[in-house]
Amino acid sequence: MIAIILAGGRGERLRPITHYLPKVLLPIGTKPLLDFILDRLRLYGFSEIFVAVSDFYDLVDRYVKVSGYDDVKPVRVLGWETGGDLLLALEGVNAIGDVLVWNGDTLIDLDLSVLLRDHESLGTLVTLTGVLVPSHEALRKKGVITLENGRVSMLIEKPLELSVDTVLVNGGVYVLDSRFVEERGEFLSPRKCSLEEEVFPRLIQRRELGASLAHCSYLVDVGLPEDYVKAFLRFSQTR
Repeated sequence: MIAIILAGGRGERLRPITHYLPKVLLPIGTKPLLDFILDRLRLYGFSEIFVAVSDFYDLVDRYVKVSGYDDVKPVRVLGWETGGDLLLALEGVNAIGDVLVWNGDTLIDLDLSVLLRDHESLGTLVTLTGVLVPSHEALRKKGVITLENGRVSMLIEKPLELSVDTVLVNGGVYVLDSRFVEERGEFLSPRKCSLEEEVFPRLIQRRELGASLAHCSYLVDVGLPEDYVKAFLRFSQTR
């Protein structure tokens, strides 16, 4: 199975830092975010990894080559949000079979073997990672999900208010079933297109969006300035 890291976003919320570096190469402690993601993927046996990049393609390509990462290849996309860039990446690598997708601004210590096992058990077109977090961490930041028999029945992207103490959120790591990959033109469009706001709601209507419950010690959206600073400080102290 191949893995695709979606890193085509321009990181506008992190300007001016992202005028010079893509989010995926921002330092988290002593190494870039990309290395945290690669370490996790390699831990679970992934040896063919693609990084979908737009504006900073040449910089990411140079970093990968200088680092000697023979198992990593950048693929050029157009900054068409998560859905549009995913389509371009799948086409660019001639993807077949199941595919693991990792949002390139997501830092999470995820057990990928559980996600892969749950995807096989659910048999859905796409399975996302569900993480339980305090409600204040989800407000205006994350996609909140509701489950019914292991399948997502509702997704509210970046809610403005919540009436409970904890919620289940989209963890930003997905498994695409081979059927989705083969029929990707039915779900993904060659334009700016959001997985979370356009594609996932359609899958929910068809009961084809599953969720694997993750037990992890951290989930950070590095694309948010306050969360990036917290992640940087946390891993500066532990490394």
